[in-house]
Amino acid sequence: MPRLLSRLRSLSSRDGFGRRLATLGSGTILGQACLVVSAPLITRLFTPEQFGVLAVFGALVSMAAVVMALRYEFAVPALASDEEAFATTSLGMVAALLLALLLSLAIALAGVPLAVRLDLEVLTPFLWILPPLLLAAGWCNVLMHASIRRGTYHHNAKSTFLHFASQAASQLLFGVMALGTAGLIWGYAAGQFARLAYLALTLPSDERRRLQAVRPAAMWREARRHWRYPVFGATSGLMQSAAQMLPAILLASLYGTATAGLFALGQRMLGMPVRVLSEAASQVFLGTAGRLDGAGRYRLFRRTVWRFLALGILGALPILLAGPTLFAFVFGEPWRAAGAIMQILMPFYLMRFSVVPISQILNLTGRQHHHLLASLTITGALAASFALGWWLALDAYTTILLYSLGSSASFLLYLLLAWRAALAGVADPAPSPAPSPAPSIADPKERPPS
Repeated sequence: MPRLLSRLRSLSSRDGFGRRLATLGSGTILGQACLVVSAPLITRLFTPEQFGVLAVFGALVSMAAVVMALRYEFAVPALASDEEAFATTSLGMVAALLLALLLSLAIALAGVPLAVRLDLEVLTPFLWILPPLLLAAGWCNVLMHASIRRGTYHHNAKSTFLHFASQAASQLLFGVMALGTAGLIWGYAAGQFARLAYLALTLPSDERRRLQAVRPAAMWREARRHWRYPVFGATSGLMQSAAQMLPAILLASLYGTATAGLFALGQRMLGMPVRVLSEAASQVFLGTAGRLDGAGRYRLFRRTVWRFLALGILGALPILLAGPTLFAFVFGEPWRAAGAIMQILMPFYLMRFSVVPISQILNLTGRQHHHLLASLTITGALAASFALGWWLALDAYTTILLYSLGSSASFLLYLLLAWRAALAGVADPAPSPAPSPAPSIADPKERPPS
């Protein structure tokens, strides 16, 4: 054990990646711990059918949230100057505001009829929450990437913890108050608003003033410069998110809200930690690799892939060996089937956990169109699996198996595209096109660990 700890410290001090990931990951782990600890109580306060409604609502939010800032946030950590970074940060926040306003108009004009037409009328009382909730999610995305540029990874970690802790506490409170489905959804929203409040309060006053001083001309200049992010990045991000979140909606439509609720509990316990932790690692990878040359990026790329693959396999073993028994024991007998569903989905979660952290190499090498190619494959696997399930009248488990295997193969293609981009960087002796930030914003390497 001492030798292992010494090895970990050595890796962390060598490139800073391990320390930054540990900082961001700590917020995710502690926040997820709150969800895990509260889950056995929450599953006894709410039914699988009520969880199914939350699953559909959460799927809608998660799919749209990733594109609310049109992916401009990903450009912020690696920009060369403060002026460019502040203009792009403001651009992302304005984009989120405009999209939220457009969504409000769409809901007012056609929200209820569309929900009824899609057999989702159970969501109609909660449609009004979507625009402010998605605006909060979009602003959180932008502020978190601005924090990465600033080097304050601990702020992102604390905001993530606050998000999940507030969600768990609110849902417990509303469950005790017997608010039913509304309690689950209001608690879900409370977590996102708490996160935004923390990020806004911890934004340095000088940065707030500089963001407010950004001119529309500067934002327009950055919008034209970074056009690949909304064109390729937003499209691929929406497809990837849909591939993960649409199954809850499709399961509710094909097999009922109870099946969607079982799926939702599994996502809450496993799918959400995989997504959040891999995205946190993606942020750290972006902030670290942006300061390295091609060879350094490739070394970081390989280490990250193998570490996350090994960590994912280790985490998957308990579910693979005894998933249904564990879920029945912890959450109650009505939730046993959720463990079986998670066993089926484990290959997909493992591949996603390993690939998402290093997918930023495509952004750093100007290959955003490869994000789109991989996303088209992932979306195609989703569509094909559920189309076959509907057409052949397959049971829910077989349909989920098709979805898991097809998505796993798609993420393997994603990995190969990213690996090719990393190798191409080794062959290119030119310096990185994204130099380190200007001295006025602290370099993460120079900050003491939080």
